[in-house]
Amino acid sequence: MAAEDVDILQYDGSSWSLFFDASDVGISTSGQDMNDFAVVDATTLLMTFRTAFTLGTLAIEPYDIVQFTATSFGSNTAGTFSLYFDGSDVGLDTTSEVIDALDVLPDGRILISTTGNPAVPGVTGQDEDILAFTPVSLGDVTSGAWSLYFDGTAVGLGDTTNEDVDGLDVTPNGDIYLSTLVDFTVTGISGLNEDVFVCTPTSLGESTACSFAPTLYFDGSFWGLDANDVDGIFIP
Repeated sequence: MAAEDVDILQYDGSSWSLFFDASDVGISTSGQDMNDFAVVDATTLLMTFRTAFTLGTLAIEPYDIVQFTATSFGSNTAGTFSLYFDGSDVGLDTTSEVIDALDVLPDGRILISTTGNPAVPGVTGQDEDILAFTPVSLGDVTSGAWSLYFDGTAVGLGDTTNEDVDGLDVTPNGDIYLSTLVDFTVTGISGLNEDVFVCTPTSLGESTACSFAPTLYFDGSFWGLDANDVDGIFIP
């Protein structure tokens, strides 16, 4: 099936369908790309975008996270947008700090990775790292504290150019599902940028350690995605 860089596709184990149709809700498919997304609940979707744009009266920067509150998903997507996270309020404001991977943990912490090497209050990192933000407030006045959640360098990412984490999802058991900007190699497995691989962490933070699954969770080339970069993941 055909889709744009700002759409979300869903695979149910046997077939593909359109989960989020950006054109239905006013997001232009010209020159824009959804960097990643997180499904919070049955009606709430969080998204981050590659470049700045205006959606109705909402001015969106690539350091922000947008909330979509749906009345319907699929081929007739409908709902409203609001600002969930204002990155410039908490130190994300340079071209290297564009959010390109996103998730929200059950305890409310927001996980992000960035296109370059971020420097936010209390934490610096690399583009293969994942930062955790513990919010005090969200929306137009975002505040809270940063910490290092996942040190990609410690587990073999970043050994080659552009092993940038650009898709992530943490499942309830703590496993971290990852995709990268280009081809990757870590202990026991390698793959391409259309693939998804899994880290079962034995420790996190500055002492991150992983047991990597020996097979890919998702082999993008099997589905004809050789020319595409999978840069958004959600595991239901």
